Amino acid sequence: MGFQEFADSFLSPVCVVSVEKKEGEGYGDIRFVACNSKYIDMIEQREDPDALGETYTFVKNSLYTDYFPYNLSFEEVCYKAAVLRKEIHTYAHIYNVDVWFDIYAMPLDHQDGNIFYCSYAAIPNNADAIVDSFEYSNTPILPMMFSRHA
Repeated sequence: MGFQEFADSFLSPVCVVSVEKKEGEGYGDIRFVACNSKYIDMIEQREDPDALGETYTFVKNSLYTDYFPYNLSFEEVCYKAAVLRKEIHTYAHIYNVDVWFDIYAMPLDHQDGNIFYCSYAAIPNNADAIVDSFEYSNTPILPMMFSRHA
């Protein structure tokens, strides 16, 4: 199964990311090797600031910075998953649209020389609804949780 088939097998927005390992502990280029249609939709819905109202067009094996601003958190997640072979689950908040995403990055058992791979899924969630339920609940949930574990 190739990278594109792998990405296409997911129902959630998923891409395969490559990370170039540099000598020592550093890393170089981080690329979107293959993306499923839902992830491509997230890329292509964004306006390209250099193209006067035009949207992006996804091209396989492109640098992630061709579509998104430099993001150290994204790079660290991809590096840890691909190169260090760690499973990652974290959250990201996109402030300008007030959306939370569950982020899942999983190492892939594939390597081309100094190029390592991981899957990367960004799944919109409603984490803010969970916070709202704590704020508006009549039951003191957090004190109850802590008192049970004390």
